[in-house]
Amino acid sequence: MPKIRLMIALSILAVFFFARTSLAAECLSPSYTVLQGKNYLDDVSPRELTAWEYESLKQLFQWMDGDWVGEGRTMKCTGPEDRIQKETEICSVSSRAKYRSHGQFTLENHIRNQEGRTTTDQTYDFYLNERRLATSDVSVSDLEIVGISATEVTIVKKARIRGADLYTGHEWVVGLRKVTDTSMEIENVFSVNGRLTSTSILRLERQ
Repeated sequence: MPKIRLMIALSILAVFFFARTSLAAECLSPSYTVLQGKNYLDDVSPRELTAWEYESLKQLFQWMDGDWVGEGRTMKCTGPEDRIQKETEICSVSSRAKYRSHGQFTLENHIRNQEGRTTTDQTYDFYLNERRLATSDVSVSDLEIVGISATEVTIVKKARIRGADLYTGHEWVVGLRKVTDTSMEIENVFSVNGRLTSTSILRLERQ
């Protein structure tokens, strides 16, 4: 029992540290994978869920079911590497989350920037069973779990994009967090080839 409690505590600390520092991170700073001492092109390291993690995720997804509205902040890194700049925007957000009895959880975000000139649709799909969390076929997990607690989950999703003669490594660190009984946060940190490219955090209230 003490060992299990220690693992849970370390997971919570990992989520807290990474999530709370991402928006303050500098452009081109190391990605989560690189900070773990790994190559940015390495595959994720999936694992099976514990019974406690499964129940926690199921309850969190069920709680998120419904309609949400709020605001968000995005940061993008633009320009050539030697003159890289941060661009930040404030946006309004409307979201709909749906948890289905067979374990599928979908979160759709409609994001409009402050001036109302651009809109972005963002969708997260998760599939959950008693052993795994995945974004497509739950028989094989394609996610790396950073940490799970009773009120939040943070995962890593990666993709290798093939170019003319090399691969580009894309990495997303996504955090879903229950803040109060009626509010939540969605955080996304995106890196390319092991270096931070953009971040966003959405703060939503239940409608």
